[in-house]
Amino acid sequence: MSSFERTVELLMQEEVICNTAYSAEFAFLNDNIKRSEVDVFLRRINRSVAKTSDNLGYLMVYNDLSDSNRKRRVTAQFKKIEGEMATLVEWLRFARNIDANSNPISAGERITESELLAAIDVVTAACRAADRYLQQAWPPSQSP
Repeated sequence: MSSFERTVELLMQEEVICNTAYSAEFAFLNDNIKRSEVDVFLRRINRSVAKTSDNLGYLMVYNDLSDSNRKRRVTAQFKKIEGEMATLVEWLRFARNIDANSNPISAGERITESELLAAIDVVTAACRAADRYLQQAWPPSQSP
């Protein structure tokens, strides 16, 4: 199967093509001429290739959402992504504690087991402290 075919198939399967998951297809789309060829092909079916806002991924998008069926399909895609991403977002929020400055993790960044365990200890200690505080402060005092 050619690079063009693999790339178009991934896009048609609603995959986001990034360097981490699909390095060959990502490199293919980074070539302006090849991306233009894919875009011309997709435009025949009212779609095109778009870059993510951080320029680290490519995805297929509709060119026109005026049709109600397309709107429903896009809404369903967002709901599916939202459901799939909720757990990942929670994990990323947790993993952000690994960095002293609470910087988010980037693609390809490595996290060591010791960093992860240290973050778990910090979060666990913070949860225990919050629990103790709430037990002392609850119920709130009633002031006249």
